Amino acid sequence: MKRILVLENDLIILSNIKDLLSLNNFYVIAPSNDVEGLQLAQQEQPALVS
Repeated sequence: MKRILVLENDLIILSNIKDLLSLNNFYVIAPSNDVEGLQLAQQEQPALVS
């Protein structure tokens, strides 16, 4: 399963993106802020950062 890190400030948009990607068999990482996003990018090494 491919991992995708999604950085989005709007929670409704983030929720929609997570739902769509999850339905298509992607593992979605959605941090709550930019600092956490940077840490998760280094830890999880996602296939895509969006």
